[in-house]
Amino acid sequence: MAGSLNAPSAGQRGSIGLFAGNGLTLESGGSLQANGAGADGRGGQLELSTVSGVINLNRGSVISASGQVQKGSLLLRAPAVVSTGMSELVPTHRLSPA
Repeated sequence: MAGSLNAPSAGQRGSIGLFAGNGLTLESGGSLQANGAGADGRGGQLELSTVSGVINLNRGSVISASGQVQKGSLLLRAPAVVSTGMSELVPTHRLSPA
């Protein structure tokens, strides 16, 4: 995904879900934002999922679920690596809290 998806809210939580069959990539410049605005702002919920393949969060992409009252959440779902039984998570850049 190379564009922007915004689910702004105030006291309610915004929600964004991206689901893929064979890998999911958030390209550089791509943006997913579910921020809570104002003094009542509650961060939103983001879910990225793929049935097969991996989830790539490329350097320069933005994921945000901030809020004044409560922070949001990010859920990543990808298949386990058969040889280890673990999910493979290979960061391409450092994630830092908002």
